[in-house]
Amino acid sequence: MRPEDSEARLEHDLAHRFSYLASFMGLTERERALVRAARPALRHRLDHIVEQISAAMLSSPAMLRHFALDGGEVQPQRLERHLRAWIEGLISLAREPGLAAWMDRVGAMHRASAGDPRVDVPRVQMNALLGLLSDLILSEVQGLDLPADKRFEIARAFSKLLWIQNDLIQRHY
Repeated sequence: MRPEDSEARLEHDLAHRFSYLASFMGLTERERALVRAARPALRHRLDHIVEQISAAMLSSPAMLRHFALDGGEVQPQRLERHLRAWIEGLISLAREPGLAAWMDRVGAMHRASAGDPRVDVPRVQMNALLGLLSDLILSEVQGLDLPADKRFEIARAFSKLLWIQNDLIQRHY
């Protein structure tokens, strides 16, 4: 094993971890460009994606409780605002220079140790949410008015990106 791939460095150097994951999975600059290029088409479908995830979460008391802090009422608009910001971030890669840190923060903010002690989302719920998001994004990519091979390339790129997001969520458990 090369020293730069040591497990300790992968655990403590976020930029290196992101780079390692992207390289190992083969997430190329071309694929990142495909994700960015798909943004305008997917933005038109963002409301649908947010509505689908929101409906799933609002029908799940286990997930819903995370949006009713201190026993208050759930605010669907708050839920949708958070979902939209996260999904837009993934779709747009707008924060590309800080993408690794942003994705890591998404993982950390769902744990009591990283911010609001009232927020401690179980791993199974984070996995369910990310799985649903993956399914919805890949479904929307398949509906794009593009040649099949281009849709496949975009879907592969999103799949890799979502696996990296998953890793950066899981590292906080």
